[in-house]
Amino acid sequence: MKKSIFTVLSAALLTAASATYANASPSTCANQDVVIGLSCTLGDKTFLFEEIKFTGANSASDLLDLSTPPTSASPGLAVLGFTVLATTPVDIELVYKVTSTSTNIVAIDSTFGPPQPAGSQIFESACPTDPTIIPPGCGSPYATVTNTTGLYTISSTFGPVSSLYIDKDIENFGFSTFTDSIEETTVPEPMAMSLVGGGLALLGMLRFRAKRS
Repeated sequence: MKKSIFTVLSAALLTAASATYANASPSTCANQDVVIGLSCTLGDKTFLFEEIKFTGANSASDLLDLSTPPTSASPGLAVLGFTVLATTPVDIELVYKVTSTSTNIVAIDSTFGPPQPAGSQIFESACPTDPTIIPPGCGSPYATVTNTTGLYTISSTFGPVSSLYIDKDIENFGFSTFTDSIEETTVPEPMAMSLVGGGLALLGMLRFRAKRS
């Protein structure tokens, strides 16, 4: 009987602890180590980091940090800025989920450096399904982008969608920083909307006069 009560109490405590963890509010994406399970917000987007792996000389002690700046959010763009605290050369695999409160994600882009050492590149996919789960893995990606120069490189447009997974393979031969951005559609400014409304009203008046004549 005592054993049964202990088992029930233990299960209840574990359930409560799990619920607390699951309901914990995400932090703001700024100045923190990137670890598996990190959840943070930037503007109207939530980022959940699912995988980070280092392959290099000191992979056991290598770190990846979110840095502000350049991590920031502005109309049409959410930027994650990373600092690589690792001995190069190093290969980094990074997977995270992006969820937006609106359906407005249309492209991804990246930069790295300076410097932009020869041989360095960032290859990433915007995936509709979780690439860490096989199958289905990434499935048919919305878009892919390969950055071999370090300069601003953007994918083709897709969607718009409200969520996706970013799957990155980073081959680093000497740079210490890189960015990853989520491009989004923007709501037209009030002036632009008024111009559009005025134009439609004018067209309506012209059609009405044409019918009367």
